[in-house]
Amino acid sequence: MQLFEFMIKSMRSIWMVVLVMVVFACKEDDPLPLPTLDFTNETAEVGRPVMFDNLTTNADRYEWKFSDGQTSESISPSITFKKPGAVEVVLKAFTKDGQIDSLVRNITVKQRYLTAYAINIYPLKDDGADWDAGEAGDNIYPDIFLQLLVDKDNPSDDEFENALFEGIFNNVKNTSFSRGVGDQGFPDNVILTDESWGLALFDFDGADISNPKGSDFYFMAGVTFNPVQAPTFKVDDEGFISIFFSDGITTLDFDLYFELK
Repeated sequence: MQLFEFMIKSMRSIWMVVLVMVVFACKEDDPLPLPTLDFTNETAEVGRPVMFDNLTTNADRYEWKFSDGQTSESISPSITFKKPGAVEVVLKAFTKDGQIDSLVRNITVKQRYLTAYAINIYPLKDDGADWDAGEAGDNIYPDIFLQLLVDKDNPSDDEFENALFEGIFNNVKNTSFSRGVGDQGFPDNVILTDESWGLALFDFDGADISNPKGSDFYFMAGVTFNPVQAPTFKVDDEGFISIFFSDGITTLDFDLYFELK
């Protein structure tokens, strides 16, 4: 009887050892759960970093590929796009045991289209020179011409086309003025690019506004800036940039409004 009980106990011990081995063997062989992939991103626009917030679970490492050629192995990369248009984003997630899953999503990289401007403050003198120092006539207020253009010595034809030339505003009585796409003649296709631009105000001193000459324009104030990198206030796809310049003699304060598309 004792021998029989000993054999039962021995068999039970062997069975427990076998069961534990089977359980551990199953745990080692079972694959890890596949990743659940997801990410979100801010509005993508040319020249400004875009944060891709990785919401993936059950992954050990990541690979990002963008159809413009950029790649990253960061968890949540920050990417800057140089050109507008459609971009394919591929996120691959890897588990510790080598399993791979991927997510493909298309985004659109947008650019800033000028919708309006507001000249808040401009100088009434330039190095002692008054507005309308030439052919003032009965006009005692400025005859203003505004130029918004890339800051280059020799802009291309395309860059001249993608520029703003406004005026001549005859006999401007206010110390500020503004214009927008709702105003007659205001262009709706000027793209604010990621490079240095210049905004300049000229005084028209000619005798005939309908027949201006190059010598009729006198530079009064201007400033260079990057309309993409400048301080920006934005809600969804609309916003504006604010530029303030003062050297103790000349002050120029203006806002440029834009829409992303």
